[in-house]
Amino acid sequence: MMFTMFPIFSSEPPDLERLKPASEELERDTIPFVVLDQGLYGVANMGVFAWSTENSMMWNTWSLIFGNRMPQSVRTLDLTKHTLVVIAVGTRPTGGYEVGIPEVYLEDQGLVVEYYERTPEPGTMVTQAFTYPYIMIAVEGQYMQVEFRKVDPR
Repeated sequence: MMFTMFPIFSSEPPDLERLKPASEELERDTIPFVVLDQGLYGVANMGVFAWSTENSMMWNTWSLIFGNRMPQSVRTLDLTKHTLVVIAVGTRPTGGYEVGIPEVYLEDQGLVVEYYERTPEPGTMVTQAFTYPYIMIAVEGQYMQVEFRKVDPR
């Protein structure tokens, strides 16, 4: 099966960094990507970090996370040439949250997707409704191993 999905019960993936020895900053092989969709109103109420390289699995993943609203950019994505990556951080109590991806790069035979979650500043006026921040990107190439790393918002 060419699809992997990690439902989790907190807003971020397991901290795999603590298992790796600290090392100096290495030059990275950055991979170009395109944001297909991003917003506050996905329907995933728990954190989801997923990727797909197969069309049928992409449609299943999309409907689980976003219902039946699918942008044209996602419908026309060719997964024989791209990997679809989705980060949905789950339910947030108000507006003002944002998920972003500053960098995607290769490391140890796999793809690393750095992401951040920006939270509203204290005292900021925000929508008083539950939100479900998410981002979906297309990465050139097919990758069977994908690691998600949370970074500080820049």
